[in-house]
Amino acid sequence: MEHTIGIIGLGLMGGSLGLAMSEWPGMTLVLGHDRDPKSARLAKERGAVAELRPTPEAVAETSDLLFLAVPVRSVPDVLTRAAATLKPHSIVFDLASSREWILRETGPLSDRINYAGFHPMCGKEIGGIGQARATLFRNAPILITPEKPPHRIAEMARRVSTFLGGRVFFCTPGNMTLPALWSAIFPICFPTHSVLEPLL
Repeated sequence: MEHTIGIIGLGLMGGSLGLAMSEWPGMTLVLGHDRDPKSARLAKERGAVAELRPTPEAVAETSDLLFLAVPVRSVPDVLTRAAATLKPHSIVFDLASSREWILRETGPLSDRINYAGFHPMCGKEIGGIGQARATLFRNAPILITPEKPPHRIAEMARRVSTFLGGRVFFCTPGNMTLPALWSAIFPICFPTHSVLEPLL
């Protein structure tokens, strides 16, 4: 089955996602929106999106798979706006961290739509669409919350993570603290190191 992909937020993360997903075999079209018109235009020029839309609502209404790549504090507002036009079958992946805060702020909305956290643990010192790379997510842990999402959402998360070259981990929002994450992720990402060894 082929999908129309939407990306709201076309900075480093959203732009890198667009560059990568533009090559996904399951994709027919990548749409995008950014509140900064200059970033949006550059994302299209670089091939991160095929078409731009003027609002989050306009991206959401035609997307089968929607990614939110906006600052944490913007997520509740953007998610609310996008949910107003989502198709019933659409899946929404939110790249932000701070899952517990987001869930508190969005309330029951996140339970009424096909929504999950999809947080890649990667980035660069300098952000922005100009720094976006299709390879940004390779070998990066990608944290999916909740720990046991519905089967269709879990399978989509695995498919996308595998295509991006990331390593998928399912966890609860309350476990997304740095010590807890590293205790689970370190032995898998760095199997030749002892957890007690410092990285030199």
